[in-house]
Amino acid sequence: MKTFKLMMVLLIISVIVIMISIFNCHSTKLIFRKPMTPIYSHFRLAKSAIHTTVVSNSKEQVKLPQVYKNCTSFSTPSKSLVEIVNPRTVYRVSEQVIIRIEARTANGSIQPFGGDFLRMKLFSKKPYSAIGPDTFIDYDNGTYLATFTLRWQGIVNVSVQLVHSSCVIDIMKGVTQKSIEEGLLFWGKFERQLKKGTSYSENVHCGHVPRQFPYCNVSANHTHGPWFCNKPENTNITCHDWTESSFDMSKSSENLRHLLTDVEYTALERTKIPLTTLPMPSFKVEASNITSSFTTSQLPLCTFQPVPSGIATRGFFRKNIWQPFDCRLTNFKSEQIKSCLNGKSMHFFGDSTARQLYKYVEVLINCTAEGNFWIKLCSQGNVSILFKFHGPPVRIVHSAPIRQISYLTDEIDALKGGPGVYIVVSVWAHIGMPDGHFYKARLISIKSAIDRLLQRSPETRIIVRSANTRDHSIGAFLLVSSDWVALKGERTLREVFSKDERISFLDVWDMTLVQQSHDYIHPHLPTLVQTINYLFTMICK
Repeated sequence: MKTFKLMMVLLIISVIVIMISIFNCHSTKLIFRKPMTPIYSHFRLAKSAIHTTVVSNSKEQVKLPQVYKNCTSFSTPSKSLVEIVNPRTVYRVSEQVIIRIEARTANGSIQPFGGDFLRMKLFSKKPYSAIGPDTFIDYDNGTYLATFTLRWQGIVNVSVQLVHSSCVIDIMKGVTQKSIEEGLLFWGKFERQLKKGTSYSENVHCGHVPRQFPYCNVSANHTHGPWFCNKPENTNITCHDWTESSFDMSKSSENLRHLLTDVEYTALERTKIPLTTLPMPSFKVEASNITSSFTTSQLPLCTFQPVPSGIATRGFFRKNIWQPFDCRLTNFKSEQIKSCLNGKSMHFFGDSTARQLYKYVEVLINCTAEGNFWIKLCSQGNVSILFKFHGPPVRIVHSAPIRQISYLTDEIDALKGGPGVYIVVSVWAHIGMPDGHFYKARLISIKSAIDRLLQRSPETRIIVRSANTRDHSIGAFLLVSSDWVALKGERTLREVFSKDERISFLDVWDMTLVQQSHDYIHPHLPTLVQTINYLFTMICK
């Protein structure tokens, strides 16, 4: 009897163990693969919450336990699938198209997690038209859903690009801020001229944090400009003798490369690869059945708009022209800009993307400028335009004279401002860091200076330029300069400035996401022209 009872107990335990195993197995499947049946209900729920043309790591919203993520299996563009969820022979303008993307690994299996950094658009080739998605959903199981509103007639193609796989983003997140700060190698030149004609000079390492003791603290604390240089060994030179700053691009790239394994570096270099599902979807779009005489010419001219709090598709290219959803641009000729600028002064502050805008205006109005790489001034009649490069860090190989670069906070504090004064701020390409804290503190400092300027001269017009996509052929330097870092910085920029409606916005990010030209730190001419038209449509109305 005892033996029988023991056998029954053992049998019951065995059944329980089997049931637990089955339950765990099914639970795991549910975690890895969410059923696609309720796709439209999910879409409706998420539509109002997710408005972004480029996807961030979805784990910021839904975190899977780390045990489920095997980062040796990267999403593979050549194996991944792209399909239209609502396929039709012909679509109409103003209708929606839903695109489903299924990320797969090199062996063709479905990726069990989300978070890939994807970029997508609908486009027509000749004349070029393109638009980003209205909404994007990451199901966190390798499946993504994007919706687009059709806005022009013709043959429309689908483009999806894998910028970084989720595993690569994890790799970038895994590199510590301290390692990156130590890896970026800046030089400081200290010089001293004695009355007797004797001169002393020494180059030392500099950076965001002290590299060794003793050091020179050459920070501008009121502008959030922390900067430290090794103290010169020559006792005739003091910490007050800092004259130049430069960046060792080659050594910095080498240092950043050493922060990654060979596998990680290879994965990082596989960037911005188109998904090559064959055939990629394309379809025909015809005129809407709804009778309407409305044309874009009936839209009002674009005016100064505040910085938006989030990132969303707010316009599209139509026949090579940028068309915001709610306003229209003027296609300016040089004489129109000359006339518009009469009696005005423009100040372009920031990095080389600000200098690109300045240089284009300088050429348009045929103005002879004085200055150099770091500071340029053009005065012609009643017109004045100025460019000044921001203070450290400056990540280019040219030696920057300390007297010719300055923190934007100081420049803005020195301005009188007033009617007819326009300030364009573009500062992102050299200051972005993966953790974002350094960049945010610098932006807050600039915002404080803008507040002081608007308090004493409320008629001054401030325009903040967004970041833009850039080329990724820069090796390990992607750790601090990839579009993923720029996107994080762009969110920070909008967070800092969107709370003040006195500050206007020039959105280049939206344009470059769907531009026809290749990505470049300085957008190519077709995109630059549309940016200038946007800027001066606001100024010259």
